[in-house]
Amino acid sequence: MKLKLNFLPYFSFIPKKLNTNSIIFKIIKVFFIAILLSNSIYLSFFENIFTQTISPFLAIWGLVLLLKSKTSKQYFWIGFFVGILWFWWIGLSSIYFNLNYLVPIIPIIIGFIYGLLFRLCYLLKFDFLRLCGIFCISFIHPLGFDWFNWGIFTVYGFFDPSYRGIICIFLIAYFIYEGYISRYYKIAIVLILFFSGFQYNEKQAQTLN
Repeated sequence: MKLKLNFLPYFSFIPKKLNTNSIIFKIIKVFFIAILLSNSIYLSFFENIFTQTISPFLAIWGLVLLLKSKTSKQYFWIGFFVGILWFWWIGLSSIYFNLNYLVPIIPIIIGFIYGLLFRLCYLLKFDFLRLCGIFCISFIHPLGFDWFNWGIFTVYGFFDPSYRGIICIFLIAYFIYEGYISRYYKIAIVLILFFSGFQYNEKQAQTLN
């Protein structure tokens, strides 16, 4: 019996005959999810209306695929790559202290830490609690290090750059993922959440005194 891809609708460009049990495929899959969760960082290099529009929806896609990951190892490696994609640049600071050998080591350590945090979230029994755990990671500030912030999802796009917008993004991802709700109720809930998190008033930049 061939194993069906339960996430195939979200990876429609992947050939159905691809060996999904191969190590290479699994690495590509978790890395792809990490890229989706980090897209706002890298799309900022290509500022235009298209990238700004799709950025939060790519993040939602990443959260949906994260919820579809059903092993603690997958959660670990997604968190590992997210940590590296978000904070690889921290290792570059070691160059100024003549510690060049630390350049690749520091991002790996950071990735390992976030991999463990993601894996801890997987230990929560229900998918909704796992998503809440992932959301709460941004409130962990070791040594005042508060640069891991899901608010990056609202930098571009239609969502309000506040907790309201962030929470709506996470809830939209959850209800898209949830399979026990009828399609019509799901569409209604997602639309309600979208307009609840919508940014209706553009916030003006403020000058620091």
